[in-house]
Amino acid sequence: MVANKGTAPAHGIKLSSDEPSDWKVAFEPAQIDELAPGKTQEVKAMLTPSSRRSPVTSSMVTLTASGDGTRKSSDFRVTVETSTIWGIVGVVVIAASVVVLSLAVMRFGRR
Repeated sequence: MVANKGTAPAHGIKLSSDEPSDWKVAFEPAQIDELAPGKTQEVKAMLTPSSRRSPVTSSMVTLTASGDGTRKSSDFRVTVETSTIWGIVGVVVIAASVVVLSLAVMRFGRR
């Protein structure tokens, strides 16, 4: 939420970010032309983390709104977790391989 707590309208509010490398941040809307005093406007920030990350990544993202000679920033700690489905699939494949190998040794023995 972008809020104008002043007594005059705010003009040309631009939104920007300081994010980790390989991340992308997009705002919707990217700019607010005018915001009346005492009013707020919702802004969506869409964060796209780097595709090269560890299973759990925690990073700082700074979002900034600036206009009419004022500037306000907010820091956010963003934690990204990857799905555990591939880890589960890997464990199942390994377990199935051990079972098949054990059955083959029991059936055919060591020759």
